[in-house]
Amino acid sequence: MSEVAERGRDDQVVIATIGRPHGVHGELRAYPTGPTLAALHPGDRVTVRGDAGERILTLRGIRDGSSHLLIVFEGLTDREAAAAVVGGALLVGADRLADLEDEDEYYVRDLIGSAVVDEDGRHIGAVGEVHDGAANPSLEVIMDGDVLLVPFTHDAIVAVQAPDRRIVLRRGLLGGGDA
Repeated sequence: MSEVAERGRDDQVVIATIGRPHGVHGELRAYPTGPTLAALHPGDRVTVRGDAGERILTLRGIRDGSSHLLIVFEGLTDREAAAAVVGGALLVGADRLADLEDEDEYYVRDLIGSAVVDEDGRHIGAVGEVHDGAANPSLEVIMDGDVLLVPFTHDAIVAVQAPDRRIVLRRGLLGGGDA
């Protein structure tokens, strides 16, 4: 199981973070959160949200880097202009998200707010946030004012019923049950 895109505000979804410039012609490193950025094409318009506010920019080019993608926007033609968006989040409308290829992949925006139940159907709480971890993501489950972190793994999660916005935890995970 993995998450591939962070939730943005409204209908906007974060698809990448923008890293430092690459070269002197306005090219930037971009670190995708999922498959959507790689599916964009020159001429596509995106939102960049950063410390200086939001900007709507048009993608002029995109290519593979070693551990990232390299992108360039119209109007950001040199290193100094490109530096103005470094650290920003790159967003698109939720309707433009790429299809997920693996049945065990979910967009974070589809997990947040989901009911969390045990295998007997007892309500545990609801997903408040999803945290990225070194080994695996974790679900922050809000339960009666308390917070429970649940690893987002097959060992802890029996099923993600995305259409029903419901996540089933393995019996015994919370103690007091069969392991």
